[in-house]
Amino acid sequence: MIHENSSAIFALIGVVVGAVFTGVMAILRDHLNNKSKIRLEKMRLHDKESRDAHKRLFVFSQKLSNKVWVKIT
Repeated sequence: MIHENSSAIFALIGVVVGAVFTGVMAILRDHLNNKSKIRLEKMRLHDKESRDAHKRLFVFSQKLSNKVWVKIT
């Protein structure tokens, strides 16, 4: 009788440990996924800002070139 109860307790402990481990791993996976999504969004934002800065620089250089060309001629 004692042997049957102890094996049931060990099985129950195994189930609880397995459930806790699975829960911790799911939380860790979600955390890592969120970090990678944030990092990707930061990269997208940086790329957009970089493109906008290049566009503004190009427009500025065209205007400057046109003004210099007009003064030369």
